[in-house]
Amino acid sequence: MKNSIVVVVIFVALLLSSCAPSEPLEQPSLKIDTVAEDEPTREAVYVYNEKMAVIDSMELRSEPKLLSSGYARLVGVVSGVRQVALIEIGGRGLAAVAGEMVDGYEIEKIGRESAYLRKGSIK
Repeated sequence: MKNSIVVVVIFVALLLSSCAPSEPLEQPSLKIDTVAEDEPTREAVYVYNEKMAVIDSMELRSEPKLLSSGYARLVGVVSGVRQVALIEIGGRGLAAVAGEMVDGYEIEKIGRESAYLRKGSIK
């Protein structure tokens, strides 16, 4: 019994060593050439024919969108007598109601999961 176990262990060791590659495998090297930016860029997001398109209105949801002060997203909506949009712009929180200005956009309407913004000033 002991001899058969020793023979099986030796056989398995020889079998595994014969399956190993004879030459060492080369590991791919990773090179990082770029550095992440700490501040949001002010580059145009939508460019057509080398001219920046003016976005007159937009729907703000949980996905971030680029505004002049940085990326903005709708964090949530508080319902009550007046609906309040909880907006994050450039990492800072803001609570705003319909009719208020946010980064050059007027909050036109606040829905259950979105806020509608229109470019321009309050009339």
